[in-house]
Amino acid sequence: MKNVFLALLSAAVLVAAPAIAKAGGGSKNNGQVVATNNSSQQAAVFLNSGNTGNQGAIGLQPGTDVGTTVNGSTIQSQFTNQGGQTLNANGGTFTFRNLAAGTYTVTAEFLNNTGTGLTGVQTGNVGTRTFTVNKGQTVTVSLNGNNTAAPTITVNGH
Repeated sequence: MKNVFLALLSAAVLVAAPAIAKAGGGSKNNGQVVATNNSSQQAAVFLNSGNTGNQGAIGLQPGTDVGTTVNGSTIQSQFTNQGGQTLNANGGTFTFRNLAAGTYTVTAEFLNNTGTGLTGVQTGNVGTRTFTVNKGQTVTVSLNGNNTAAPTITVNGH
């Protein structure tokens, strides 16, 4: 009786093995984007799913103080609520983690720290770059330039 049970159990395991293998063990292997600021100025960065950048940042005129109220809230609070990240100058980084495979657009600008106005920080010229993130992939995004123009955005690993 014991041998019959073991034989049935072995047969069941053999039948289920292909389904277990196709399932991939059930773990998600999401991608990530590492953004690095190679400029000498602080930068603001957004990552949006799809091929359209952050419209709030794109619609602002360069030189707008981040303390300015637009549509009922300050630019700074909108930046935070929309998942924006500030990258320090000279190598500051941030990693956007747990990204599903797909198309993403990074929106970036260098901030002008003038010390004048409401907060002393003004928006800069905005640049965007669209790329693909695959399952389990790390994509690196580098910002170069200065606050006289939109950042030059390079993408590696896509």
